Amino acid sequence: MVTELAEIDSPALIVDLDVMEANLASMTQLAGSNGIDLWPNIKGHKIPALAWRQVRAGAAGITCQKLSEAEVMVNAGFTDVLVAVQVIGAQKIERLLRLARRVRLITVVDSLEGATAISEVFARQDRTIEVFLEIDMG
Repeated sequence: MVTELAEIDSPALIVDLDVMEANLASMTQLAGSNGIDLWPNIKGHKIPALAWRQVRAGAAGITCQKLSEAEVMVNAGFTDVLVAVQVIGAQKIERLLRLARRVRLITVVDSLEGATAISEVFARQDRTIEVFLEIDMG
């Protein structure tokens, strides 16, 4: 059975798979030819199957905008995950620690207070985590 485009209720994700695969290959080639590891942000789709296509096309890992997105992706088997927002608060830092026990996890800090809070929790468990320092030049 073929469904006509006009019959699909919105919102709906409609993807031309051939175009998508070409775009994935193009981005991977462009990044690689410039010595850059590609870490696509899954914020726009949040679909593990699509993120796997990105990794199979050559992405070094995936970027998540929220800790909850990272949890979904780690549960889907991803092992290199960047959480691209500051993780603030004891509960969220504990969640970050649980994920970091399972995979290579990278996060972002933008203050000494944020870095200290993460460092203290991880140090108590004899763990480390890769961190990018975000600087607002603003």
